Parts: sequence; C-alpha cells; structure tokens
Amino acid sequence: MKIPGSITLTVILLLVAVSAGFFVLVVQARSDRAAPGATFDLSPATSTPIPIGVTPAGIPLIQLPLATPESGKGHVTGRVLCNGRSQRFQVVYLIWIEGASFFSILRADYTDEAGRWFFGNLSPGTYAVSGEMPRSLPNQLFVINAEQVTEFGDLNLAPSLCN
Repeated sequence: MKIPGSITLTVILLLVAVSAGFFVLVVQARSDRAAPGATFDLSPATSTPIPIGVTPAGIPLIQLPLATPESGKGHVTGRVLCNGRSQRFQVVYLIWIEGASFFSILRADYTDEAGRWFFGNLSPGTYAVSGEMPRSLPNQLFVINAEQVTEFGDLNLAPSLCN
C-alpha cells in the first residue's frame, strides 16, 4: 500500500505551499514600508478644484473682528482677487523682509471662502505677501506695528495664477 508515501508527499506539498504563502505575505508586508531615508512626492499630479459649498478641513473662516494681538505683536489681513473676484482657497505666502535685498518666507496659508487671509501675532517689522512662491524681493511691502492690525487690502493675482 502506498498511502504513507502519498501522505508524506501531501504533507511536504502542504508545508511548501504554506511556506510560500508566508513568504509572499512577509514580502508584501515589507514592501509596504518605506526604506530608511526614502522620500515621497505627496503632491497631486493634477489640480482638482474644490467643489462649491465645500470647506476643506484646515481652512477655517476668518472671524471678524480679529482678536487683539499679543503684547508686542501685530496682525495683518487682506483679500486675494483674481480678475476682480475673490479667490478662495488660494495659497498666500508671508514674506519677511530684512534690509534692501534679503527676504525669507515665514508662513503660508490659504484664503477662506471669501478670499480673505490672515497672519497673526507677528513681530514688528517689514513684510510682504504673495500669491505665488517668491523668486525675488517683492516690491509691495508693508510694516507691522506692535498691538495693531494692518489691513493690507487686495492682493491681485496675475492671470496665470487664477484657477
């Protein structure tokens, strides 16, 4: 009778199949992890407009009137326009200006549904704002004074920046 041999063969094949399945499972689980030092591009390949009436998480509406700045600090607020219309959910860069040729991007935030933006509790000094990543020293500057709210006014985008 050849039953012991076929049982042995069946057990061996079963062990091989289970081992192979375990190996595939382990390899798949490890491939989902990032290698040390790996970087990922999380930016979307295409721009998807935000549907009307939807407020994405993290873009709170600016509450007016604005809270009083902390002692020794100031606020600045304004609005982004594109072709004369409020530009909602537009990135606005706050740029710190030092001297006649040095600038640094301090913060970036989005406009609310009405196109308004706000940067609060800033140290007194000279600043600028831009609707795009600055490549050179901005030419429209403003000064933040302690315990004051500076109204920048309208930031008009270039047509190429309009959604």
